[in-house]
Amino acid sequence: MTLSIIIPVYNTEVYLPACLDSILSQTFSDFEVLLVDDGSKDGSGAICDAYALKDSRIRVMHKENGGVSSARNLGMEQAQGEWIMFVDSDDELLPDGLSELAGGISDDVDLVMLNFANSPLHEKDMSLLHEDGRIVGREEALVSMFNGTEKRYQGYAVAKLFRRSLLEDHHLLFDPAISIKEDTLFVVHFLCLSDKRVYVSDTPVYTYIQRPSSAMTSLNETYSPKYLTSFDAVARMNRLVRATFPAEGRLQYLSREEVMNRIYRILSHMISHDSVDKEAFFKLKKRAFHEVGIAYYLDYQFRRNKRRVTKFINRVFKTHFNV
Repeated sequence: MTLSIIIPVYNTEVYLPACLDSILSQTFSDFEVLLVDDGSKDGSGAICDAYALKDSRIRVMHKENGGVSSARNLGMEQAQGEWIMFVDSDDELLPDGLSELAGGISDDVDLVMLNFANSPLHEKDMSLLHEDGRIVGREEALVSMFNGTEKRYQGYAVAKLFRRSLLEDHHLLFDPAISIKEDTLFVVHFLCLSDKRVYVSDTPVYTYIQRPSSAMTSLNETYSPKYLTSFDAVARMNRLVRATFPAEGRLQYLSREEVMNRIYRILSHMISHDSVDKEAFFKLKKRAFHEVGIAYYLDYQFRRNKRRVTKFINRVFKTHFNV
């Protein structure tokens, strides 16, 4: 068996059948589907069981609600395929998506990374746009994980294949304590553990849809202390990059920039929901100081203040002045 497709399921009865149909209709058929019902309170669990009766490639696990990371972890523990793929239960695969992904598999790579599209831009019956893939080094793949790069969408765990033996050898799992950017942390950690290269392509294989009822949407609608866990994720990413690639200047810069940008994204999130926690924010700044070092911290603050002064002057005097 080549692929194990892990699908955490929680209260997505409206979307789950379309998700499963998009997988079962793929031309590539050497896969198993592991449906992890994460304590759904609607009819999702029954839908999982019904599909398992129709197709022997589907296995179902029912568990108490513990979040997407715990569900994915359970799926990985039960997986039997050589490669692991993650799919969200309210998303869909594009036609021939699995064939495109499987086409990137070789002995030279531990990770296959392809593209995904938002559904309004791609009709379900569209022909799959194929772009030739290429094999790149881990460093180039890691660069795409960070904000400020055009391919930062690669920080999601979906639209990828992970070599299962590497996951098992290093006991790599998602961290259930992190609610935001847990995907990016997982992918960065995987790349830091690998000693092989990465297959990448811009071919879209996955239809990503952010639903009004999704967990991410809920977190963005109101302020939640869970948002603070995104800092834990980027801080750990920074340490992983520094330890694994100490001589890679661009990666060092991007990972530190991610740490500093994150504390102000958290502050912006607090302000937008009128829930500024000054004590929590200053604790984050202190942690960021120790994560990135004094020289980088001061340089970042200087650049940030310079941008703020420039923006203020241009707004007041209606100019395009640059400090």
